[in-house]
Amino acid sequence: MKVMIDTNIIISAALFPNGRTAQALYKTMSYPYERFCAIMLSMKFIENL
Repeated sequence: MKVMIDTNIIISAALFPNGRTAQALYKTMSYPYERFCAIMLSMKFIENL
């Protein structure tokens, strides 16, 4: 499963490590998920031009 992680998710997880957002971020670090962030997608787009 592919998951898009926005910068806001990372910042929120850093500020509130026991919060719901952090739990969601930690969950995406397990096996069935493939993580993407906006920077990675931008770089891939530029490579394909």
